[in-house]
Amino acid sequence: MASPIYFGVEFEFNLAFLHSHEVAPDPTETRAVDLPLTEDVIRHTRSFYGLNGTEPIPERPEKDLNFYAKKICMLYTIRDSLISIGCPAEVYSAVDPPSSWEVFYDETLKAPEGTPYRWLPMEITSPALPFSPDSMDLIQMVCTLVETTYITNTNWSTSVHVHISAGKVPLDFHTMQRLYIFLWAFEPQMNTLHPAHRQQSKYCGGMREQSAMASEYTEKWGVPPSILAGIVEFYKCQDLESLLNKAFCCVKGKFTAFNSGNDLCWVREPHRFHKPTIECRQHEGTLDGKRITQWVKFLAGLVQALENISPESFRGLLKLAQSEKWEKAGKDKMANEKNQAQFGPIPAESTLTIVDILEYLGLKESADYYRNRLFPVPGKDKWEALPVFTWDTNAHVAAAPNQTDESREAEEEGTAELFQSLMLPGAMTEDQEDEARPYDSIWSMIHRADGERHELSNLYRPDEEEDSRRNQVRSNLGMRNGEDIDDSSCR
Repeated sequence: MASPIYFGVEFEFNLAFLHSHEVAPDPTETRAVDLPLTEDVIRHTRSFYGLNGTEPIPERPEKDLNFYAKKICMLYTIRDSLISIGCPAEVYSAVDPPSSWEVFYDETLKAPEGTPYRWLPMEITSPALPFSPDSMDLIQMVCTLVETTYITNTNWSTSVHVHISAGKVPLDFHTMQRLYIFLWAFEPQMNTLHPAHRQQSKYCGGMREQSAMASEYTEKWGVPPSILAGIVEFYKCQDLESLLNKAFCCVKGKFTAFNSGNDLCWVREPHRFHKPTIECRQHEGTLDGKRITQWVKFLAGLVQALENISPESFRGLLKLAQSEKWEKAGKDKMANEKNQAQFGPIPAESTLTIVDILEYLGLKESADYYRNRLFPVPGKDKWEALPVFTWDTNAHVAAAPNQTDESREAEEEGTAELFQSLMLPGAMTEDQEDEARPYDSIWSMIHRADGERHELSNLYRPDEEEDSRRNQVRSNLGMRNGEDIDDSSCR
């Protein structure tokens, strides 16, 4: 049975307003843009600027004071709107953990240009909510309220952040471990859920680009980790703190697509309040309630699927990742064209999309919703080369000649441990020929303690189809029979 999932949502948007003396550009507009300043707002504003009730306002700060007053007015107006639909709300709540909706002023957002309105950058944050149909309805209600009551704007600088937890505690270690392994192995597929400006945003970088694991591995071995090496590194973690440390970005902090910083602080400082959450930051800004709730359903469904997946099924899922032979570069179009000619389109855009993976996991609603809503992968220049991924370490030696013996030995030992941990209960590996090592193959056969033999599932792309495709590439490139394709361009 799946553990309860709790979530919180942060909405970022720009809010239109006009000063009292300014004429509304559209006289038919019914949404609020000119809200009169109440006595409470004026009193609060004068106090903020250190002015008593009768002291005249100096000419120089009057413009700033008027803007500040309007900002306070809009914050309190949105708060009151939330309260009117039954959502307890506060402006800049000082309560930890927050038990109500909060309204903020977010100066990091950029206002739209060329409009007749002035804009206030705003953020609304929900409290922790149980993942349930009622909570989905509430999110939709809040989005509808804001969009129908006010003139709003979302653009490239805005986003939707979703926090996921098990309530007052983080997700359990094994679920978290599978989640970060999944995010590492299928990062290109996850990227296709978001437009290019979010895939390339410095505020939500990917694990292959910014995780501590990738940085430490590259510094230690002189080459970035292959997908397999990354999976092995995450499987080496024995507790939640070590796992979250590997997933965290020490240089850019929370600015990763799946920020582990909150959970990491929760583990390190249990005596202080920290949100026990993974912060999912990659979704673009929107007030479309359906889009937001579908994203929440996707995240919660993924967590629950990975919590309950069997070791054999998870191994089968990870096995599909070896169809990724190259990674797109953001600017090197010639390298992209050469790699595509040799290896075909990247699986995330062809043979193994996120929809395929969702169907594998049984997440039908999410698969159906995103089926025709995927985006292309623009690529990132920092990681324009990806070591070839294969379970076969002999093939990996040929594909990565610059890898040191020490690095290769560590990877082989980690791979052996990985497969042992993923085997069916009571199952053992079947050795290959005498001169071969057990971890030199894909372990195509295992035998169980009861004597039964069990054949593992085939690769996502059958070998004969792969051979046919490579022969076609050889023909297109004018290569002789027996001459293998040079894989150096994808390292």
